[in-house]
Amino acid sequence: AIRLRILNTLAETGAPAVPRLIKALENDKAAYWACLVVRDMGSVAKDAVPALVARVSDPRPQVRREAILALAAMEGSAKGALPAIAKALGDPDTAAAATFAMGTIGAIPPAAESKVRQNAEAKDAMLGTVSIWALARCHPEDKQLRVKATEQLIARVDDEDPYVRIAAARGLVALPPAMTYGEVR
Repeated sequence: AIRLRILNTLAETGAPAVPRLIKALENDKAAYWACLVVRDMGSVAKDAVPALVARVSDPRPQVRREAILALAAMEGSAKGALPAIAKALGDPDTAAAATFAMGTIGAIPPAAESKVRQNAEAKDAMLGTVSIWALARCHPEDKQLRVKATEQLIARVDDEDPYVRIAAARGLVALPPAMTYGEVR
């Protein structure tokens, strides 16, 4: 409860807290919590991008995942982090988070495109859901991809895993409006 209050206070402080959060990201004991605060702050904490990129290779999977999700929360401010995020696609602990981050940032590095396309067909329902969403979000001009993504996301709204259902529903909402489902069929 005390940690949550401290985290909320830091996030509400905004930009003046960023230098201290960068220091916290450099501290092994505080890095996880600092990632959570930076994630809450989003692009206000854009100066923390280099410290977050350093944590993308942390030995602890939960820190790697939260660093990637904090970068995702910065959207366009984290474009420079895309190469580090793309490397995380090979890590089963961070592949879904990395894919989500690329989709949120709005770009998939060319060298990572084939891996994301491969992951869209993965047996792991969460990774597949996030991957098809990221592809459709990053390639809104590709009508066939949009149809495929829309159909797969709709189907996954009924998945047995509640987290996959939530991801699919949120993915449908987060696709850029280009056309209605009836128009793409």
